[in-house]
Amino acid sequence: MMNKIEAYLESKRYAWAPSTLSSERSRLTSNIGLLESDPAWAYDQLKKSNVKPYSIKTLFIRFSDFYSFLNNGSNPFSNFMKLNANLFKHAYTKEQLNVTFQEAAVLIASIENTDVREKAKRLLTGGLRYTESFTEHEGQVIGKGSKPRKIFAPEGVGSITFNQSYTTFRRELKKLGLKPHTLRKLFANMLVEQGAGEMDLLKAMGWESIQTAASYLQAKRDEQLKQLVINPFAR
Repeated sequence: MMNKIEAYLESKRYAWAPSTLSSERSRLTSNIGLLESDPAWAYDQLKKSNVKPYSIKTLFIRFSDFYSFLNNGSNPFSNFMKLNANLFKHAYTKEQLNVTFQEAAVLIASIENTDVREKAKRLLTGGLRYTESFTEHEGQVIGKGSKPRKIFAPEGVGSITFNQSYTTFRRELKKLGLKPHTLRKLFANMLVEQGAGEMDLLKAMGWESIQTAASYLQAKRDEQLKQLVINPFAR
């Protein structure tokens, strides 16, 4: 199993920063007993250990990605998550976005660190996950499950070059009240505002679930529906 873990990490060498490779190696090796066990048993053990729901979800996503890499036709952790979606549904509170796409662009433009600024521009205008940004090549990135995805970022916006320190990147964005993944969410919101539908979002964001795309559209639809309601008592 250790050899398989190392092969999996080697496949991520150009997609993940060195610090991420190190932390994920630790995560997988320290939980190798759970990785090799039945997912239902692994879930129960984590719950009994008072591991937070979000942490359990993160661990299961990593295990699932590992089994996808093995490509042996069986992904027990992915199957368990699909069959028991209710266990993971409320694993974290959805982030409330306090800035718009355009406001974030102005904030990012003020970052003094050139590498951080250009990387943030790329995430904002391409809707990329931080790890995906290291895999960009000829208009594509490698997303979750090692699946390639076409990106639609404007030409010449942002750079794929960065010192690969996630901590530095996150710290610089935190000064502005932003998070790395916030930039991806803002990109999705911008697409919705520009008229993108569910299938457009699935293609641009690399999502597999139509429900995820629909959740971004629902707020806009609610607002549009509200505008249609006539107040017969208005004077």
